[in-house]
Amino acid sequence: MSLYAELKFQLLSALTSSKNQIGFRRTEDVTTTTTREDITEEMSGTQVVAGAAVDDVIQFGGVATGKILYLESDQELTFKINGGVDVLKLTPTSGQKAKLMWEGEFTALLVSNAGATDALLTYYVAG
Repeated sequence: MSLYAELKFQLLSALTSSKNQIGFRRTEDVTTTTTREDITEEMSGTQVVAGAAVDDVIQFGGVATGKILYLESDQELTFKINGGVDVLKLTPTSGQKAKLMWEGEFTALLVSNAGATDALLTYYVAG
């Protein structure tokens, strides 16, 4: 059985909420949609990453190779992907959550929290 995944990305930077004086627009119509019909398995979850945690495993729940990865955190976290060295760091701005959507190949995901505050990580992987 195949699952259907639709990924949407929208980015518009302007000086006012009425979208005057646009400084950056991702595409002419502001929306890029990627449709994936090759997805057969998926896993999503929320995990508390304790302060000072090092290389906690994020479970893929039966997804052998992820093709889509979404991460969202309320604290700064560092991730190792596919057994590599520190690949990326998500750092939220004050009062916001850091978010990342990535298409690629993912077989393993480790997360570390160098801070003292526990982080709430929301994630989705599909492959």
